[in-house]
Amino acid sequence: QSEHRLILLDQIPHPNLPVHTANLSSPGRWMDLFRDVDVVFHLAGTAKLNSSPETYKRENIDCTANVLSACREHNVRRIVFASSLRVMGGYRKSGKRIVESLKPYPEGFFGQSKSTCETMLADFPDVISLRLGWCPRQNVREAVLGAPERLREMWLSDDDFLQAVELSIAADNQGFIPLNITSNVANNHYPLKQ
Repeated sequence: QSEHRLILLDQIPHPNLPVHTANLSSPGRWMDLFRDVDVVFHLAGTAKLNSSPETYKRENIDCTANVLSACREHNVRRIVFASSLRVMGGYRKSGKRIVESLKPYPEGFFGQSKSTCETMLADFPDVISLRLGWCPRQNVREAVLGAPERLREMWLSDDDFLQAVELSIAADNQGFIPLNITSNVANNHYPLKQ
């Protein structure tokens, strides 16, 4: 395990963590926190599948545009972006293995918003876009077994998520690289090739 100094931003304060409260959908003083930062993990946004297109624009697209601006202003080396497998969800019923080299085929407004974010980030010098699978709150294999097949095939365990985050810090720069991130489950349409 390596150690990293973290600067945490969120919309709401946390009772046990030193979180800087910020609304990333609007530029502000929070952007100065990116000074002397090596890697930004951009996890902000909404993943609620029933949100309005306006909510996705504000909470996913606008936040990403502002994070990207702050990274450029302060010469951040790498952005690790929390995208979604929904960027590729349109392929699900095609029978194809959904590999990262396929062109995005978003599913729903949420998938479209994450695909738009990936497009915005693509010209930044060093981006790893983690196309995350399903991470339920009760994230243990036993609980996941009772979920609908659509969710089970996209399941991402906490351990696998943390491993992806850790590997993202030390990975070689390959420009913009999208990665499908799921756990090893039956009927997985999203093999990790890289």
